[in-house]
Amino acid sequence: MDAHEKHQTQREEEHESHGKGEHEGHELVTITVDDKPVEVHRGRQSVAAIKAAGGIAQGYVLVQVIDQRDVSLADDAYVIIHGGEAFESQPPDGASS
Repeated sequence: MDAHEKHQTQREEEHESHGKGEHEGHELVTITVDDKPVEVHRGRQSVAAIKAAGGIAQGYVLVQVIDQRDVSLADDAYVIIHGGEAFESQPPDGASS
C-alpha cells in the first residue's frame, strides 16, 4: 500500500467513525430499560439514543429511576452514563397502558 492509498484508507475510516460522535472509544456498559439489560456506551448519551437502544415506542416518556424516584427526561436531553442506571418508559400523558 503506497502513501496515497494509506491516507485514503485513513480518511475512509475517519468518515465511517464520524457518525459515532462523542461515544467513539467509550466502553460499553449495561443499563436497564424497563427491567431489561441494555448495552450502551459509557459517557454522555442522548435520551433519544437510550430510548432507541431500549426499544421504547415513539411518544413514550423515558424516566430515570434515581433514589427510588422517577425523573422524567425530555427527548432532547442528555444523561451521563456510568453503568448500572435504571430507566423506565411511561405512556404519553392521557394514554392508558
